[in-house]
Amino acid sequence: MTRIKLTLTTVALLMTTALALAYPAVDDAAPGFELPDQTGKVHTLDDYRGQWVVLYFYPKDNTPGCTTEACEFRDNIFAFKRMNAQIIGVSLDDVDSHKSFAEEYNLPFPLLADSEGELASAYDVLGYGGRMAKRQTFIINPDGRIAKHYEQVRPDIHSEEVLTDLESLGASSSLRPTRRRRPAALLLQFTNAGVKSGDRQWEHAVPHQLTRHADRRCKIPALLRLRIQPNCFRVRVQQAL
Repeated sequence: MTRIKLTLTTVALLMTTALALAYPAVDDAAPGFELPDQTGKVHTLDDYRGQWVVLYFYPKDNTPGCTTEACEFRDNIFAFKRMNAQIIGVSLDDVDSHKSFAEEYNLPFPLLADSEGELASAYDVLGYGGRMAKRQTFIINPDGRIAKHYEQVRPDIHSEEVLTDLESLGASSSLRPTRRRRPAALLLQFTNAGVKSGDRQWEHAVPHQLTRHADRRCKIPALLRLRIQPNCFRVRVQQAL
């Protein structure tokens, strides 16, 4: 009889723990946060009241799947801005790691350093023995409530998936549509000092990143379209003005 009582008590404790750690449900108030990004700036959920927030958790900076996912969000950044949606990445990496990762791939959104795993725990996405966050995403509506939760994420298509779902959830552009002009073609030449176009020269990180990481399956920023000419170090860039 004593064993039965102990077993029932254990089961009850496990069920209570499981309920306490359940994912925030749709329509629940999203757990808040106060964490630094890759520049050391502290962000809170209240900072984004009135905006849609795409809060995506990922395991580790500079790993293949996490790099692909981050670059997909980066490439669609203007589409998210038109929907009044803010991308925020979260992992257990520290500020320095986030800084290096963001600079390496020109990521134009905050990466929060959840070094103690408190935010991952609040959203019940702490995994890998408490060492990393699971790859999951939450869409938070402008009122600060959970609108959608993605438990299964494919890094290569997730950004497009979120854009589609934001539209179905009613996110719409708060920006006036801009008039598109015909793109101007520029011929840039890579040099050790920077990039040349005619008699002008710039020190610029993007061309360096493109040449250095051309084999990493990480797309270039959406605003640039490049065609590498064979047997030379010239790249034709089309950029909408």
